[in-house]
Amino acid sequence: MAAGADIVGSDRVVLSVALVGESAGLVRLGAAAHDASDASVSVTSVATTDSDLPWALELVKAQCGVGSSSRQVTIVASRSARADVLALLAAPLEAEGSGGDPYHVVCRPARAFSEGAALRGLLDARILELEEGVPSSRSRAERSRLLAATIDTGDVAAMQALGGLLDYLGASNAPSSKRMARATSAAALTLSCVREFSLAQTLAMDVATAVGLGVIDALGTGSAGGQVSSLEALLSRAGSATGRRILRQWLLRPSTDVELLNKRLDAVEEAKSAMRLSAGNVTALRKALRSNVHDVVSLLRAIAGARARPAGWQQLHQSTQAMLHVGRLCVALSEQLAACSAGGSQQPPGFGGAATDDEARTGPFLASIGSTILEAEGLSRVFRLLDTVFEFDTMSRSELRDAVAEHVVPIRSGVDQTLDDLRRLQQDVPHFLESTLQTLASKHAQLSGAALEFIPQLGYLVALDSNLDGEPTWVPDEFEHVFDASERRFFRCAESLELDETVGDVHSMLHEREQAILRSIEGHVLEHQAELCMLSEAIGELDVILALAEVAADCGYIRPTLTRDARIELRDCRHPLAEMSLRDGDEFIPNTIVLGGSDPPIILLSGPNGSGKSVLLKQLGLIVVLAQIGSFVPAREATIGIVDRLFSKIRARDT
Repeated sequence: MAAGADIVGSDRVVLSVALVGESAGLVRLGAAAHDASDASVSVTSVATTDSDLPWALELVKAQCGVGSSSRQVTIVASRSARADVLALLAAPLEAEGSGGDPYHVVCRPARAFSEGAALRGLLDARILELEEGVPSSRSRAERSRLLAATIDTGDVAAMQALGGLLDYLGASNAPSSKRMARATSAAALTLSCVREFSLAQTLAMDVATAVGLGVIDALGTGSAGGQVSSLEALLSRAGSATGRRILRQWLLRPSTDVELLNKRLDAVEEAKSAMRLSAGNVTALRKALRSNVHDVVSLLRAIAGARARPAGWQQLHQSTQAMLHVGRLCVALSEQLAACSAGGSQQPPGFGGAATDDEARTGPFLASIGSTILEAEGLSRVFRLLDTVFEFDTMSRSELRDAVAEHVVPIRSGVDQTLDDLRRLQQDVPHFLESTLQTLASKHAQLSGAALEFIPQLGYLVALDSNLDGEPTWVPDEFEHVFDASERRFFRCAESLELDETVGDVHSMLHEREQAILRSIEGHVLEHQAELCMLSEAIGELDVILALAEVAADCGYIRPTLTRDARIELRDCRHPLAEMSLRDGDEFIPNTIVLGGSDPPIILLSGPNGSGKSVLLKQLGLIVVLAQIGSFVPAREATIGIVDRLFSKIRARDT
């Protein structure tokens, strides 16, 4: 992708890297990635050696989403970068089915890869998660303090990579770098967030390993030919755009934080209980997430750039309403679970059947999500504002479709008196024209074939047909000739001037008034953009948790016990992908795997071709990844010591 291509609003990743020498043989690799699907920026760095640099670069690619599915990728590096580093950056993914094409590497000026350039770029950018209102509402000093609390501005390698990334984004002809209509200074990037993530708390796994094991798909094949080819496809029950993005991020960055993972597992267990005990509410919750919660961050980005279309306003109205509904459903589910847990086998109202103590798992997840949503004043204010101003809810599907096609934002009557007056005036235009033509006919009996037309910049004119000689049959003396066009001559008269005064360019005036109202609405919405971004992220995580719980319930997964010991014990475990591809009547034969502790830390596995060696290896790796994103796993019992690094030389995709 050459500079100048559109990099926003599509499934693309831009990865910028920088190398900083620390001591003899040691370097720090900095990386900054822009995900165009949600306009987020991720920043990290890792210490490595020259000999380990190829693997470190592959690790960074994986953590930043390069090689995931069929995403378009651009890698940015300094013009002063070493030739061997550029070759490594361009090297294609070494896995069957990856396509084999080298990545597109763009070299930017070395001066862009500096801490100062990164800080200036961040201060000039509009970061929705940090903003409260219009960009000028915070001073640069305030924004600098906020950024310092968000990322480590002292990480030289990460900041240099970030400088190169922001330079590339700014130089690209994309919506995120256009001058916003209300900006008063230099053009600003519109980003949803800038976040730092630590590889120290991430299971290190390069792209080839992720694809070879079947964690992600290199080509986005998903469930081709009836076979589920990756964990990403298996778990792809998240309905919202934010949920799908978070799921992919978790898969690319499995955590080594036991406390975080146990919180996720608690949430999955709570969601499973909710599915068993109140299927109706959970179904309504999934439907709201799948159908009515849109990509709020992208909608806010369009509003911030004055690019919101009628469909965008309708989706934001629908999303805010659905988010409040999600909050109420979460609170209701939490209360039902609590009542069931307190009452033992008593059946609370609304439940489909009696519950046992094991079924009545309750926790803080649903209650926390629900209360966070319902207590968010900004969300309620934005919904009430949109619901008051727009009449999407009263329009039929065909009316809404026509409004979107004609780029008309349906503002309710009574919202603005001036707008209502202009609408009435526009409705009366045919009456004014007919009345004026009648006046002309009674005043000038010899006048025939006269018509009234509005010409922009000129106003209302009388149009008369010309005869064969190009002259009208008769023209009143007081008519002022303006211009000729296509066998017609146009004139101005007292009556047309009166129309200019009475009616004028009512269509343009109406459009300008609507735009003024929208600009005001945009300002009020953007006052709450930070809160809306936070809620969108929380609801996306809810979506992922529900997807994990649904897969666990449908596939018979159990909760793993996570430890910090160097031990893995899996009783009757199964391959999560292979068992989904079995024909009716076939059964996957489970395996027991015990490694570490009092048992040997290594298993030497031998056997003929086709005996299942690769299946077992992948099975173990996939179960570890599932556990370390916070998912239940396919086994009868599972104790998993946290793994900090996965290696693989498996390249075949058929196991």
